[in-house]
Amino acid sequence: MKLDHVDKSKRFAKRLLNDFSTALLELVQEKKLESITVAELCAKTSYPRSTFYNYFEDIYALMDYCWESISAQMRLNEFRSIDHSDRTLALFGRAYDYLEQHRSTVDKLLAHNRADGALALSLDRAIRKTISAMVNGCELTCKYPVPAEIMAQHYGNTVQMVLSACFRDKSIAKQEAMAYLDFLLGTLEKASTRE
Repeated sequence: MKLDHVDKSKRFAKRLLNDFSTALLELVQEKKLESITVAELCAKTSYPRSTFYNYFEDIYALMDYCWESISAQMRLNEFRSIDHSDRTLALFGRAYDYLEQHRSTVDKLLAHNRADGALALSLDRAIRKTISAMVNGCELTCKYPVPAEIMAQHYGNTVQMVLSACFRDKSIAKQEAMAYLDFLLGTLEKASTRE
């Protein structure tokens, strides 16, 4: 019996994407994202440049793919299965736990990539995209007296601010961070569920 070529090509693509992602995440622990080249990445993975460009426009597109993969590992896309009044804290808890489990990697990323550098900007875009999808996908968004885009920006800024304080300062525990987030965003969520 011959192997299904479609299934084989999917497995190859999955392995290739994983190899590129893993290599990039290793490299950004050693140096700034903006200083990593496609040639360097391809040398690390042993794939030709043409293979890289079959999947990604540039290093930044691969970084976006890495954020999507990390988001999937945190199960952030499962937000609809969480009660609205618990959603923000539950998702924040997942993100906090993931980052805590990968603390040494986070520390290395922070050591080699500035807060205003390409990696931080890429992460900012990924967080905003994820939160925007959540806000727009929330059944109660239409009840807020503020446009969804502004709500998404507000949530994104607040979540990033609290996470940054937790992992840059390293002095804020999960429960304390969740209390801050509940204070900053919780009143708004609770008000929308009473209507």
